[in-house]
Amino acid sequence: MVLPILWFVRVKLQVREAKRFCESLLPQIQQVHAQTGSYPLKADPKWWAGQNVPGVIRTQDFYFTRNGSSFLLRFRDPSDFMDDILGFDSRWMGWKNYDGY
Repeated sequence: MVLPILWFVRVKLQVREAKRFCESLLPQIQQVHAQTGSYPLKADPKWWAGQNVPGVIRTQDFYFTRNGSSFLLRFRDPSDFMDDILGFDSRWMGWKNYDGY
């Protein structure tokens, strides 16, 4: 009984860390938007250079944009079965959770 509780607490700490990581990238993403009028079309590894990337973040696909008009920073929350993706959506400048990648 104790192991599932410890796992859940550990995962929630990882999720909190991943959110902070994503939020730390916002000033750099916003700077590109201010300079060019659109959001970057892909993530730039320079954004997180020198930082520890949380284990729940997959840098190859955590940044998503269709055309540069908005962006989504997303990762999977292992503790959720439904609505298991957390994403910071630039349209609302806040966190949303939804199902699937």
